[in-house]
Amino acid sequence: IALAVESEWLRGTERRRQTWLSYLADTSELLGQSLDVGLTVTVIPHVAVPRLGQWCAVYLPEPSGQPRLAALSHADERAVSELREALDLGSGRASTDQLRSRVLELLRGATTPASFSSPTDGIALPMTSAGRPVGVLAVGRRVERTHSPEDVTIIADIARRAALAIDNAQRAEQHSATSRALQQALLPRALPSTAGIEFAAAYVPGGALTEVGGDFYDVVPVAGGGWLAAIGDVCGKGARAASRTSLVRDVLRVLFRDRGSLVSTISSLNEVMLEAGDPAQFCTLAAATISRSTPSGGLTAELVLAGHPQPVLLHAGGGVELVGRFGTAIGLVDRIELTRTAHTVSPGDTLLFYTDGVTERRRGNDQFGSERLLEVAGGCTGMSAERTVSAVRTAVEAFSPDERYDDIALLAIRADVG
Repeated sequence: IALAVESEWLRGTERRRQTWLSYLADTSELLGQSLDVGLTVTVIPHVAVPRLGQWCAVYLPEPSGQPRLAALSHADERAVSELREALDLGSGRASTDQLRSRVLELLRGATTPASFSSPTDGIALPMTSAGRPVGVLAVGRRVERTHSPEDVTIIADIARRAALAIDNAQRAEQHSATSRALQQALLPRALPSTAGIEFAAAYVPGGALTEVGGDFYDVVPVAGGGWLAAIGDVCGKGARAASRTSLVRDVLRVLFRDRGSLVSTISSLNEVMLEAGDPAQFCTLAAATISRSTPSGGLTAELVLAGHPQPVLLHAGGGVELVGRFGTAIGLVDRIELTRTAHTVSPGDTLLFYTDGVTERRRGNDQFGSERLLEVAGGCTGMSAERTVSAVRTAVEAFSPDERYDDIALLAIRADVG
């Protein structure tokens, strides 16, 4: 009989172990599904309740070091409001003194689980990742009993997994913020504003905003009147692509100011790119000098394409066309083929530049493509430059609302009607 009892006890223990292992695996999968800090923190209490206790709360440190109640859950939804009030450590109520003391100790590096009985019974454990306290997990006692040593072990494991998920989400958000700031630094703060000509642009980052893309646009005034307009796409993402993008933009400005010829400027830029090394970091570029055309009142665009898609010329009277002649991308070979073409942008016409994130936007095996772009652009004739950019961007995003895998940059130049 004793052997049978022991055997059953061992089987029961193994079943509980397998149940807990499955629970912890599911918890890790659930917590790892988002890199949004707020969403991750919100999920944590719901993982613990009611399996580990009647309620659960997450405290995160403020910049001042003081704890903030960031999320909570209760087995009885009707009790959530009352629980939130009871667990608010910033209320100054004496009933929270014990819990506040425990939470502060854990945020300051204590590692031992801390029990508390006021304002309600529970246990608090540190959420630590890479030796850094990221928060505190507080779990209310079960209805029928206090937490057993096995419960505490499981809660500690949950706290560790939750800390890792929060830390990953925080790092992703910080990286995303840095990427956004760096990307904005690669774009002009503002486009020129001048009578008779309208500039508009948009940049839409690809993916989850965690890496800087290589798409850029620029418009700068040039000596003698007129503007240098450029849009480009440096291969790759991340800091290296950002560095190469900055190089292309800045060197293009300087070289054009010295040479005044687009073909000569881009050829010299190609030499600079080759000297910088790494052929994997090549660049496509569409650049144009924009000058006023008299007496028509329109504009003249002298255009050079270096491996870049042809821009679209939208005619005020209806009709659209791709303009420019294809040339060699920059940074791949010593000698590149470039052709300068001249185009009249009559009053009411718009010259629309874009990167390949527009035409190569995918929906399954289908691409947005040049034909769709021309169709959308055809519906924009007569629109302002800003409305044209907005309409094309909307059409591309509507074509495939899934996560973007490539950046999108758009630049429109419109000759105003006098």
